[in-house]
Amino acid sequence: MRRLMLALVVVLAACGCATPTPAPSGDPTGPPGDGSIVFGMAFSEDASAITAPSATFPRGYAGIVWFIASFSEPPGAPSVVVTVTRGSGESAAQAWSHPTAIADPQVPRLADGRSLAELGALEPGAYVMRITQGTTVLAEGRFEVE
Repeated sequence: MRRLMLALVVVLAACGCATPTPAPSGDPTGPPGDGSIVFGMAFSEDASAITAPSATFPRGYAGIVWFIASFSEPPGAPSVVVTVTRGSGESAAQAWSHPTAIADPQVPRLADGRSLAELGALEPGAYVMRITQGTTVLAEGRFEVE
């Protein structure tokens, strides 16, 4: 029975059915930030802050990995690319990459969330998330799966 439940959780997480993915949002009132990404396990209702900050997630975490990126400059385009890489140096491997719509290209911020399965972060290790527009890195942050 326990294996069946675990298999169901894995299947739901892999298909994105376990939890809804929020619509990306931005804060038009803020100036460009420092290019950092803050991670956590909960958002404020208006997606303006991470209310349970954490850059470490247990392997098999079935919740959403929430993140707020403070872009170093407004993206200036209707979408950015969010890329997750596992490892560093020569052993670095892309785990996931996905274009993400931006409501307002002049907003220097992105608030969003994905499951570990969606991010391709199923194995223990260190991961880097980069948000880019063309060749410009707008934000970068690190998280770990234990």
